[in-house]
Amino acid sequence: MGLIKELGLVNIFDTDEDELEPLKQQIVKHDGQVHVFVHLLSERLTPQILALPSYRTLANGLTQYRQEGLPIIFAEEPRKSFDLPQAFSLSSIEQPIYLLETRANDPHPVPPITWSNLIQLFKGLEIQKVILGGMYLRYDNIQYLSDERLDRIKGRLAEDSEVSRYITMRRFDFNNLLPQGCVGDLALRLLEGGIDFDFSHLCLKTDKNLVEPSYLIRG
Repeated sequence: MGLIKELGLVNIFDTDEDELEPLKQQIVKHDGQVHVFVHLLSERLTPQILALPSYRTLANGLTQYRQEGLPIIFAEEPRKSFDLPQAFSLSSIEQPIYLLETRANDPHPVPPITWSNLIQLFKGLEIQKVILGGMYLRYDNIQYLSDERLDRIKGRLAEDSEVSRYITMRRFDFNNLLPQGCVGDLALRLLEGGIDFDFSHLCLKTDKNLVEPSYLIRG
């Protein structure tokens, strides 16, 4: 806890309402929108990655967003969260760094926190729309996925969820593109919970991660 405080990190599930009040005020000021960046440190930031144009765009964009006071939450594994401030120069601006701790390689909140807990907290913060960015975002065309693959995806969701119904009908809001990866998984959970979302242009593109947010526009 001491190091978290020292680095300016605020775990949104390990703090009191008063400490989250500035975040809530930012969200209300920006019409219920919040930016959530998922697993920015999924890969080690090697010199090759640091040289990528998308890394520079991401780092500069985060600085600009924080300077402008936009509400931001970082979803990251606990052991990697301590590296966030230095990796993206977040400490250069004296604002809390709001943190959602997740499992490794999975956007699920660290237990015992559940998806329902997260949706409840987001709604309590008056979040109406989440702008998602991060390290990994990919998508599959739902029209061409095998039944076996679709069944595996549906197995992670509630049977009566809106997403499961979309999959069953082989249609999805984003021109039949089903978001996948850690960013995409969180998007589907938000949709299940009744929270709107969109994708940020601030996604770190590596050779393993080809992201084309322009394809993910609601048709």
